[in-house]
Amino acid sequence: AEQTRQLTRTIPIWIDTDPACGSGTTKDVDDCWALLAAIRSPELAVRGISTVFGNQDGRRVSAFAQEVLSQFMERPGDGARSLQIPPGSQTKSDSEWRPSQASRALASALERERLTIIALGPLTNIATLIKHRPDL
Repeated sequence: AEQTRQLTRTIPIWIDTDPACGSGTTKDVDDCWALLAAIRSPELAVRGISTVFGNQDGRRVSAFAQEVLSQFMERPGDGARSLQIPPGSQTKSDSEWRPSQASRALASALERERLTIIALGPLTNIATLIKHRPDL
């Protein structure tokens, strides 16, 4: 029983992603599969998801991330269903490392607890966090 309890300990994570979910010229689906695997994993506690331009512009990647959450959550009362998805840098030209909703939300989450950050897209949001909040 003790071994089972140790195996089911959850790891708090934050996912920063640029999901395309099979649309656009790249037809890139890896981020959507990663989101789905993470939100359904009993080993992971998804504390937040943020988006960044990359495979698509910022507006579209935010919509895809929200769709993955709303369409594929099965467990009633699962906290991931109620997650807000703050947007980060919207386009490549927007990469001046100014704080965004995403970098501010991630900073706030890191002030509450230590997280593993899973960066699946361009590292703009993470770099912005490091630049403005190196203490975290």
